[in-house]
Amino acid sequence: MTCNEQRQQAEQAMMANGISGKFAAWMVGLALLGITALIVLGGLHTLTKPVESVNRTSHGALYVKDNQLYMAPKKGTPLAVARLHEDAGAVSASDVDMVKITANGKKLFYGANEQNGAFTLYTCPTKEIATGQQVVSQEVTAFSIEDFGNFVVFSRGGALFYTDGEKEMEIAPAAAEFAVGGDRKTVVYTVYAEDGTFSLYRWHCSNGELELIDTSITRMACELRMTDNLFYCKDGALWVADAKGRKRTLLDGVGAQGSTDRKGEYYYQLEGQGNDTLCRYTVKNNKLDNRKVITTGIHTFSIGSGGVVMEGGNVDTPQLSLYNGKKIYQVSERTASGQYAFWGSDLYFLDWYDGAQGGTLTRFRRGNKKALDTGVVSVDPLATKRIVYLKTNGELYESGTRKTRRIDMGVHAICRPEHLPGV
Repeated sequence: MTCNEQRQQAEQAMMANGISGKFAAWMVGLALLGITALIVLGGLHTLTKPVESVNRTSHGALYVKDNQLYMAPKKGTPLAVARLHEDAGAVSASDVDMVKITANGKKLFYGANEQNGAFTLYTCPTKEIATGQQVVSQEVTAFSIEDFGNFVVFSRGGALFYTDGEKEMEIAPAAAEFAVGGDRKTVVYTVYAEDGTFSLYRWHCSNGELELIDTSITRMACELRMTDNLFYCKDGALWVADAKGRKRTLLDGVGAQGSTDRKGEYYYQLEGQGNDTLCRYTVKNNKLDNRKVITTGIHTFSIGSGGVVMEGGNVDTPQLSLYNGKKIYQVSERTASGQYAFWGSDLYFLDWYDGAQGGTLTRFRRGNKKALDTGVVSVDPLATKRIVYLKTNGELYESGTRKTRRIDMGVHAICRPEHLPGV
């Protein structure tokens, strides 16, 4: 079956179960292309990233239904948080990308009333959804939060701003990608040049000092917010800039894909004639050492708390394997590209994925697989033994240690807030 046939078949199945054609086309497109709103890292990054868990045991699932953002408590009726945008018939990736939550799960940030790509940014305590909502700013197009919500960085009218809830200040008149730094005291952002390269900056929250890290960069080799050291590619080489802005070359001849792990201890990249050999380097004292060939036949990989997830074979429905730093496990013969999530070292994925029927939700733990349910299109781990997942018919379920319950019906998408460091 061709990719287009898979797409059409999946869209028809979802529409038959009451999901709008516009949303069905969008959701299936994500599944077939291996893209989710929280897995795509943007133009500066070429790798997908498994969704990481944050401590959200206090409230439960966040999801979109009928143009509304909902939060499901452990018990009782789901709570309507806000209307996401004015067009009642519109559903887009921004619906799930406009939601972020703090590392302790106590504060929610979300965009609502979206029009023409801009929205009003709100915040509220997760235990005071009905009464605690406050406006952060209007006409926002993107935002990043400090781990515990002590300050927010956002773009408005092309410019980049900082606010701690009391004062607001402009960081830069223009910025492309941006994030709160790994030290929670800085803001890292990029500015594109006409030749397609970009400059990398670091802004210090305490005194407003602006630091130019480097120019003529072609891509990042780490997430902007993950480590104090920033890894990037320039002039065909891998570079690193430390917290004091000192730069040095680490490796000449970088591969087509490359990234550090969350702590900046290892650097992984695809090498070889076909760019399908995954290699790992140890990062120590701002040097690369101990090159190790992990495996071959890989066309993309992503790094999470439980190890390195690797995709090989068919691009749309690849084989899935996991490297935990010591051993490679063959996890699935046919899965949905990019549709997996970590909770700690537990990996959740869709086994034997079919575009029309979804896949079998499966947990991989310590070398063992356990099938949890069928016909699943998305999953979000909330705790060690508590997950929520969405089925092709729009039904949203929560599965715990003792029982599985249906939360809601006619659900469009799960909002899986981005991972925050330190969790």
